[in-house]
Amino acid sequence: TEAGRLRILWPPIGPAVLKVASWGKDEAVKSPILSIVLGMVLWPAALIGTFIGGPILATDWCLQSGYNAVKDQPIIETAEKGAANLYQVGRFYFLISKLMFKQSI
Repeated sequence: TEAGRLRILWPPIGPAVLKVASWGKDEAVKSPILSIVLGMVLWPAALIGTFIGGPILATDWCLQSGYNAVKDQPIIETAEKGAANLYQVGRFYFLISKLMFKQSI
């Protein structure tokens, strides 16, 4: 948490996709024949992934941009502090129940 706040939106998907794409490019350079064969076999999956993944990435970018634009507003700050408190209480209850379970055995 940052000053008692917990981000209430998932981390951005875009950087993870770029990291995987960069890894794929590097591996394709190492073994081009295998890359060509896999490309010929898996092109339908890549096409479907592009059609499904494109709108998901665009939606994620819009949500992340909007969230980052208003993250310092009082309502978002209050929601993040509430989420951080709820997370800490949940962790506390989990640890206490784990301790009680071990003591009862």
